[in-house]
Amino acid sequence: MNGKENCDEQASGEISRDHTRLASLVSSTEVEKLISGITEYDYATSSKLRDLKRLDRSSLTPELTRKLDDRRRVGLNNYWSRVPKSGWGTTVALAVLSLVSLLCAIAIVAAQGEPSPLTTTIPFLLPAGLGIAAAARGRHAAHHPLHVRSDEHLAIEEAYQGTGFPAEARKQPRDAEKIAYVADRIITDIRKSAAWKSPLLDEHRIRLDLGRERFEIASSAALLDKQQLSAAIDPDVLEDEGPDVERLRQAVDRSTGLINEMRASLINRVAALLAYRDELAPLDRLIKQMKTLDQLEEQQASLHQAYTQITRNELAATDTHRMTDELTALRANLTAQIEFVRTNVINSPALGAGLTLIEEDQL
Repeated sequence: MNGKENCDEQASGEISRDHTRLASLVSSTEVEKLISGITEYDYATSSKLRDLKRLDRSSLTPELTRKLDDRRRVGLNNYWSRVPKSGWGTTVALAVLSLVSLLCAIAIVAAQGEPSPLTTTIPFLLPAGLGIAAAARGRHAAHHPLHVRSDEHLAIEEAYQGTGFPAEARKQPRDAEKIAYVADRIITDIRKSAAWKSPLLDEHRIRLDLGRERFEIASSAALLDKQQLSAAIDPDVLEDEGPDVERLRQAVDRSTGLINEMRASLINRVAALLAYRDELAPLDRLIKQMKTLDQLEEQQASLHQAYTQITRNELAATDTHRMTDELTALRANLTAQIEFVRTNVINSPALGAGLTLIEEDQL
């Protein structure tokens, strides 16, 4: 068995235990434990979740949707941004020059003692020409294929939707709010992860939209909260006897069952986030180890020189080779482990059990 096979086998052995533990999704029980640990109302998080907004593309016209997609392809993610080289810069420059020359023309005319029609008209020719050029250039820029008109700006503003999440100061958070709090903290942990920031997961950072997950979970939690509040029934009403009361009990049971299904679905989505976060943990550890190895390799040459200078003895060639070989073998081992874990993260079962990747043809 060659050295590479040894490294691969060792990497697989060291990581398989972690992945076996994480291969099955985090159960809803673990999410429930996190929810039960939240006892105080978090006004800052509530405000953040309430202020989240998402563009509802379905309410836009197909033409405007295509325009936004074309703008995004050229790097214009902000719909207020002007299209580069569309002529707006020239328009503004011409307008400023026209204004300056107009002020100069007024000053020239005012300085004349007895102005004639000719001397009154000539100074205003330049600002008039510049103004016409600015208007023509602005008209051309306004008809650029990627320019967003005023009416389109208004349509986009109206297409933005909030989460509807409640943000009202009180001591205790309600059940649905706790679910959203847990999801928000998990997403924050993922974004802080060294693995998530690493080039190893460039594709996931593009295709796994954590902002969308946060928005949709907050929106779902807001809907669930409203349903839970509206389903609060006076229990004394259902303690009476009679056929009508029995029908009321059945109706309440049906309503409660639907709300419980909604809650379970939201819990499963948060559990998928938690599972994905846990999948990143082994990769975090390996990335930190690889950074330490990089430091050791950078230090090796200067370490040998410092040792010789201080001790006045050179390291034996065998020691030098042994240190180099050890670092080389360690790099090969860490590289194999990182690739193994990276593959597991990319193929995480969490993505098929709640989280979704944006399809490549939608990018």
